Amino acid sequence: MSSGFDMDDKDLLGFITSSKDWVNDILKLPIVHKGKFRYKGVDYHLLSAILSKTTGLNALNYAQLKLFSPLVINEYEWESDPQDVTFGSTGLKISFNSLIILSELLLANGIENKNEIIPESWIHESTTNGITTNYHYGNYGYGWWIKSYKGNQIYRALGSGGQQMLICPQKNISIIVTADAKRFNAIESEILSCDIMEIITI
Repeated sequence: MSSGFDMDDKDLLGFITSSKDWVNDILKLPIVHKGKFRYKGVDYHLLSAILSKTTGLNALNYAQLKLFSPLVINEYEWESDPQDVTFGSTGLKISFNSLIILSELLLANGIENKNEIIPESWIHESTTNGITTNYHYGNYGYGWWIKSYKGNQIYRALGSGGQQMLICPQKNISIIVTADAKRFNAIESEILSCDIMEIITI
């Protein structure tokens, strides 16, 4: 989230509906304040494109091979752009039970039935190496919001409409919240998240 591409998420829908080649058009965006945090989904779409070029698989197929299949997660959908690059920042539809499986994997440092699904070193790196933001959600890691609460290191995935995954490794607790995006907003989601952190860190 610090590439410097001049694009806010509020403009993302208009951008993707008018573009016939998302990656090419993202790379044509002007660069401003490179290295400074700015929340924008285009950065993650480029990451998805890099993953595709590197592995020969789009993010959906790579996740299916390396993550979903080993965890026996069978029900999911993930949309792609016109070039079949999986949406980098949105578009994944997955069940509540599957989110629980993923959160438990994170608490287990990436180990499932003695098999390493995600390297423990990557979980640590992605959830502790944060860039400073001006958001009250905390600093921003590799896809995670990172926050210290009463001496406990907590990391969260915060989705639209109040969806969230909250992980507190020191307490061995994970919390999944799903919500109706039409009835629940970001402010209410953060209030709920703070209430949860207050309870689990007593």
